[in-house]
Amino acid sequence: MLGTGDLRATMAFYTEKLGFSPTATWGPDPAAPAWCNLERDGIALMFTAFHTHAETDEDPGHTHEPMLSGSIYVDVEDVDQLAKELAGRDVTFLHGPETMPHGMRELALEDTNGYTLRFGTPTA
Repeated sequence: MLGTGDLRATMAFYTEKLGFSPTATWGPDPAAPAWCNLERDGIALMFTAFHTHAETDEDPGHTHEPMLSGSIYVDVEDVDQLAKELAGRDVTFLHGPETMPHGMRELALEDTNGYTLRFGTPTA
């Protein structure tokens, strides 16, 4: 489960740019969900909306920022085909696709939260 400060923007990025579909949402206001599950090609990611202290008095002074010490790595059947699809949706890559020394062909991108997504296909 990944945190986000803007669930609507996150859902838009993953659905419009990366081709995911929302399979479930939850929240007290159906028009503004607080949680979602997004899926594509057997990959499922869950996001939950952070509440800032401006929205609630709980935990005053604490800033919620999306954090991840690494990247989200997804094995795909054909990273070059995925790159063509995503480029057609105006997605900017951090790198790739390129063949890496460890035997994977990879591309990387950053989502609207700052999470790094890496997609790879074995070269052998």
